[in-house]
Amino acid sequence: MDPYELSFSNDFQISLKQTIAIWESIGIDAGKIQTFVSDINTAVASLKIFPNRFANVDEKYRIPVPTKQIIICDHYAILYRVKEATHTVEIGPTYNLKQMGITF
Repeated sequence: MDPYELSFSNDFQISLKQTIAIWESIGIDAGKIQTFVSDINTAVASLKIFPNRFANVDEKYRIPVPTKQIIICDHYAILYRVKEATHTVEIGPTYNLKQMGITF
């Protein structure tokens, strides 16, 4: 089985940078930030081999396109979509689960 290619949206990069900047500004320990980023890297990297491993949430959030969700550190989520035709996983932005007003 060939691995899937990962495609990161600009919103993913922006949202991750914003989250880290907020955490740094309120004094979150650098080790906790590194763990957060490492957890994201591990979960996302696993999608290359297991693209459908996480739960579908399109019905839950009323998203018209099949969408899956990775939960990171109990309070954050990353939405992603599997494109079987192109063998690609599209990675969307990170969200604080308290603010799931979603656009992806």
